[in-house]
Amino acid sequence: MKILGIDPGIQNLGVALLENGILRTAVEHRPRGRTLALRLLDLQRFLEEIVEAWHPEMAALEQVIYHRNVRAALTLGAARGVALVLLARHGIPIHELPPARVKQAITGNGRASKAQVRYMVQRLAAHPEPLGEHAADAAACALALQQTLRHAVPSSRTRRR
Repeated sequence: MKILGIDPGIQNLGVALLENGILRTAVEHRPRGRTLALRLLDLQRFLEEIVEAWHPEMAALEQVIYHRNVRAALTLGAARGVALVLLARHGIPIHELPPARVKQAITGNGRASKAQVRYMVQRLAAHPEPLGEHAADAAACALALQQTLRHAVPSSRTRRR
């Protein structure tokens, strides 16, 4: 199973590919362009390249959370919109997970700090190189989805009486 984790952002975008439980690739991208429209176009092009190169079977993103800064929330929403439309256009099932569920799945604590999440992602994924903040968040989404799916699928080993 190939799960694409995405941490969308207008300043930084993190993506990670989890394949059969192994973190294959995790990268960060800084959208280029002066205007919001040009940055969003750059995000779209970058994600298009990722989807075409990695061929994910499903994608995981964190659900939108409350944000004090309205402008930041709107630009984050625009970046998420680019990712959601692109994934939908490619027919890739999208799973949006609450941030607390992602943190719980990775650290065992739904209120864990970003540093704790990054540390545990590095350990769980056994990725040889240090992960940037956004790549770690993307990997955390993919790992959390994998765990959610694993627990949702009934076991083939059922006890007979």
